[in-house]
Amino acid sequence: MIKKLVKDIVIYGGSDFIFKFINFAVFPIYANILKVSDFGVMSLVITYSSLIGIVANVGLNNAVQRFYWDKVIPENKRPSLVSTGLYVQTFWSILLIAIVLLLTYFFGQSYLEKTQIPWTYVLLCLIASVFDRIIFFGIDTIRLQLEPLKYTLLSSVKNIFSAFLCILFTIVLHKGLTGYFQGLLISYMLTTPLALFLVKKNLTFKFDWGYAKDLLKFGYPFIFAGLAYWLFSSMDRWMLSTMSNNVQVGLYDISFKFAMVISFVGAAFGMAWSPMVIKIINEDPDYRATIGRIFTYFFLIVGMLGILISMFGYELLLLTTKKDYHEARHIMPFVSMGIVFYCTTQITALGITLEKKTNYLSYFAWFTAIINFGLNYLFIPKFGAVGSAFATLISYIVLTGGYYLVMRRIHPIKTEYKKMLSILLSILLSLLFLYFLNKQEWSFYVILYKVIFLALVIIALFVTNVINIQQLKELWGKFSKRSL
Repeated sequence: MIKKLVKDIVIYGGSDFIFKFINFAVFPIYANILKVSDFGVMSLVITYSSLIGIVANVGLNNAVQRFYWDKVIPENKRPSLVSTGLYVQTFWSILLIAIVLLLTYFFGQSYLEKTQIPWTYVLLCLIASVFDRIIFFGIDTIRLQLEPLKYTLLSSVKNIFSAFLCILFTIVLHKGLTGYFQGLLISYMLTTPLALFLVKKNLTFKFDWGYAKDLLKFGYPFIFAGLAYWLFSSMDRWMLSTMSNNVQVGLYDISFKFAMVISFVGAAFGMAWSPMVIKIINEDPDYRATIGRIFTYFFLIVGMLGILISMFGYELLLLTTKKDYHEARHIMPFVSMGIVFYCTTQITALGITLEKKTNYLSYFAWFTAIINFGLNYLFIPKFGAVGSAFATLISYIVLTGGYYLVMRRIHPIKTEYKKMLSILLSILLSLLFLYFLNKQEWSFYVILYKVIFLALVIIALFVTNVINIQQLKELWGKFSKRSL
């Protein structure tokens, strides 16, 4: 089971990595054409679109994932379940986005002008999001079918089209940000038919009102949780734009672009994990200990990635961007570690999902959003994007900590506390170290200090038995035999 999980993570993550690497590789081209403030505007439009997407989704992706492998759903009824979810989401997405576009056009023009966002950008991005919803529904369905190669094909086509067309319209045709959003729209339109074709065995023309009711009942709490997620993951950009300027938004967004390797690893894990964890629970009598070990090593992997990106982000900025972008080095460590803690919610929220207590997702998400709003309001005027990044880091720690406390009460796992504490201490010490080091002018000695510190962290993880090669071999061997 673990062997298959790792295999699927490699397939899911490998395809994402290739094309996200391509997107990252073309970032210096954009950086030499667009201003920092342009990235700020791009980020604001995309986050606005993601807000509408949360409501448009109605938690249906989560609901279909939850019921697809449930024993109460016969195998021959799964196409009806999937199709019902797709029909509800598509109809609702079109209706909602049409209403939002009208409201934005007639009542939001003054605010768009204040934030220097043309309405055309909003129009193109929101229409593109309708097709994007269908594509992601197809991707999630492919994951449920446990067919990672089909996922790779669909993800590849989507990313190739979007990367090529965005560059074509933005840079080659000299259309700037308008061209970027035109490229997104056309690429998503071209990819949608392929998404539907790849999941055709799980599609039917039948619509089941009973399934629709069950899916909406399970999924609608994810709207409120999603809105809260949006508030503390995207609200900061709008607060930065209002309380500071779009340059700060741009620097903040650029930091996320450099830290995306962490999120892609987390996403790859989640794509392989969510459909497989139910199988682990059903087939492994000691699944609580197994999940606890997976939690430790997942936290270790994303934590070390966070440390690496934080350590050498400045050097990446020096190599790929102009001087205007280099101030992002102060923001990147907090952003990277924030993403690390956000990735852990895929495991800390497991108990809530298994026990169908999805209301907890909303409660903690809104509580964290309030904290995030308060911290942003406090820190942005004085520290700008750095303060916003720190606020987001604290928010993600609070969120995953809250989920974990609930999991301990309603569906506990066997957590390896000493190892987890060692990893957490390594992350906190890295943040403290970089806070002072990044204030120094770049030199050879700066790199030397970073390499020495990183080596000491790795040695400490071996000494404290967090990294234990023998245990890893035993765990791998145990589940390799079981998967045969």
